[in-house]
Amino acid sequence: MAQMKNMFCRFGMICIVGVFALLSGCMWGRVKVNDPSVVDSARSIKPGSTHISELENILKVQPTFRMPGKDMTLLGYTYSDTKNNGLMLIAVNFMRSTTVTDTLYIEADPVTQIVRKVHIPPKRTLEWRFWPFGD
Repeated sequence: MAQMKNMFCRFGMICIVGVFALLSGCMWGRVKVNDPSVVDSARSIKPGSTHISELENILKVQPTFRMPGKDMTLLGYTYSDTKNNGLMLIAVNFMRSTTVTDTLYIEADPVTQIVRKVHIPPKRTLEWRFWPFGD
């Protein structure tokens, strides 16, 4: 009886080691560039009354780009979210990387520095998808 119990214990240990060996090849990672909550903060901008100098206090970030023009100044606030996951084995690797990038655009009058329009992109979220071979 003790020999049978010892055999089951060894088999259980071999199974646990096997599971850990397989799981060690799994990889998950996430990279966020800038804060996507800038879109939520942008909803409090009032076109026609908000001044460009107030945007930093409202959005809590600096613009990614600023394009001065004759008729308008365009400010852009770019953000992205990338999710990576895969199975890393000795001979074969399966990986999937999904990225969503958007930009919040703000148009302002170049003379008065008053915001004219706010172009808020639709909110998109990424799901973790492990299967690397398409949808």
